Amino acid sequence: MAGVWSGLYLNGATVAQSELSPYVQLVLDEMELLTHSIEIGNEDPLDNGYNSCVSYRFYAFYQALSRKYPDVHYISTVEWTPPNGMSDGTHPYGNERSRVQYLRAAHHDMDLLSCQM
Repeated sequence: MAGVWSGLYLNGATVAQSELSPYVQLVLDEMELLTHSIEIGNEDPLDNGYNSCVSYRFYAFYQALSRKYPDVHYISTVEWTPPNGMSDGTHPYGNERSRVQYLRAAHHDMDLLSCQM
C-alpha cells in the first residue's frame, strides 16, 4: 500500500483545483518508480553492514524477490558493483546545498531510468 498526499494540509487549507495537477503528476511519477524498482536494504554502509550486505543479505532478498518479480529493477544500498546490471543506491548526507545538488542529479537519473523502462 502506498499513501499519497492529496492536497489537504493539516491546518484545513487545500490546494486549489487549478494548482493540483503537479501534485498528481508527482504521484504518477512515484508510482512508475515503485512499480519498476525495489531498493533492498537501508543504510547498509552504517554499523558495519557493508560486508554482510554484499556477501549474503542482499542476495537472500534478491533471489527470493526476483523469482516472483523478474521484471523489477533491484537496487542495493551500498556502493559496489552488483551483478546482472543491478544498480547501487547512494544515501548522501550533507548540508542543504549538497542535498539540492544530489536531488537534481537524482531527478535527472530517474528521468533517464523511466525512459529506459
